[in-house]
Amino acid sequence: MELSAASTAMRALMLQSATSAATTTSDFVASALRRPLEALSQQTESTQVRLSAFGQIKSAVADVQTAAKNLQDNKQLQTVDGAKKAAEAFVKAFNAENRAAASLTQRADNRASSSSASSQTAGALADDSRARLAVGDLQRGVSNSQSALKQVGISTQQDGTLVLDSKALEAAFTQDPSAVTQSLKTTGSRLEAAATRQLGASAAIPSAIDKLGSQVANLVERQSNLQALLNQSQQTQEQTQRFTMGPFGGTSSGVFSYRSIFSL
Repeated sequence: MELSAASTAMRALMLQSATSAATTTSDFVASALRRPLEALSQQTESTQVRLSAFGQIKSAVADVQTAAKNLQDNKQLQTVDGAKKAAEAFVKAFNAENRAAASLTQRADNRASSSSASSQTAGALADDSRARLAVGDLQRGVSNSQSALKQVGISTQQDGTLVLDSKALEAAFTQDPSAVTQSLKTTGSRLEAAATRQLGASAAIPSAIDKLGSQVANLVERQSNLQALLNQSQQTQEQTQRFTMGPFGGTSSGVFSYRSIFSL
């Protein structure tokens, strides 16, 4: 009777030892999986941020393209009110694109001023030359249209944004409607061409979006596969623990037998 109990207890101890080893291995596997999973999660988030940033630039450039087309709309340019609305819409669209591009491509400035220790945070596309080249094309279009813009009361500010003097446009239109119309059309043609170049299928912005989209999809799939392995490892550990735990939170019956021997 005592020999049988001792044998049972020995088996229980062996099972407990094996289970402990299995649990340790499972913990090691889980720990090993968590590190690359966390790294993949960070990489995925970073890539998604850049993808979103390029999406914002693409949307802003598309708005400039639409506004530039309206600057060439003969029907809208027939009246001073129509010309003013077209000019206002263009200035608004270009400024929105300019500010978005400046924010997304700005470089970090860690130099603290004498009055503040704050630093400028780098944009999501600060080190991406494709973004800089794309937005630079629109800026060149405006620079090459300075004469035409001036004739309709549009001037460029120090930060690259545009400002419309509505009264100057109205006065110019009253004096020479055809000259105003031609200036708006010239500006619209240049900026539409620049925007169209940047939105073409093989251009920098769409190419970057396609590439980053593929990278995100690949990273998400790798994350999913690693997460599945981690879940499987945790399930195995839980099953092992349930197998060796008794009904009252103690170990299995074999260990109870072992304890009973030493209580005799």
